Amino acid sequence: MSNTFTVRTLAALAAVAISFSAFAAQARLGFSVAVDTDGFFSHTLKQVKITAVAPGAPAEQAGLQAGDDVQSINDVRIAGADGSKIMDMVHAVQPGEHLKLKVLRGGVEHLVDIVGGAAK
Repeated sequence: MSNTFTVRTLAALAAVAISFSAFAAQARLGFSVAVDTDGFFSHTLKQVKITAVAPGAPAEQAGLQAGDDVQSINDVRIAGADGSKIMDMVHAVQPGEHLKLKVLRGGVEHLVDIVGGAAK
């Protein structure tokens, strides 16, 4: 059985303050994800898929697209990673800093370099 959750659901179930929502804590990134873990209350990631990209947001400007399958973030492989540590990495992005994603789209690997925007 697949355990796919939105990040908000995963955070609530795991009782940790993690979010991969449209905005990071410090910098505006502009994307949302769905997360597949290896168990209902597990933090161990199996897959992260981009579900939405905000129009005009830094993620869209960098070329990120809904449906992209995230393979790594800042060279940290998603499969087997601790979801809370990945979320901390995303939350640490400040305006002007880079968040580098390696994604699969249509079987082709793409590098997406998102520059954090000013928080709204």
